[in-house]
Amino acid sequence: MEGQGVATALAKFTLDYARMKGYQIVVYCPFVVEYIKSHHEYLDLLNHKFQKPERFN
Repeated sequence: MEGQGVATALAKFTLDYARMKGYQIVVYCPFVVEYIKSHHEYLDLLNHKFQKPERFN
C-alpha cells in the first residue's frame, strides 16, 4: 500500500474531523508532524499546552 496516499488521506480526514468537532490535538505520529509542516492551515488545532509549536516550523 506504500505510495498510494493512504496515510495522507487518513491524516487529512482526521485533522478535518478534529476541526469539525472543535478538538485540539497532540501529535505523536512523525508522519502527521511532517504533514502539518506542509499544511499550516492545521496549526490552529494543536494543543500548545502539551506541544511546542516550533516542532511544526
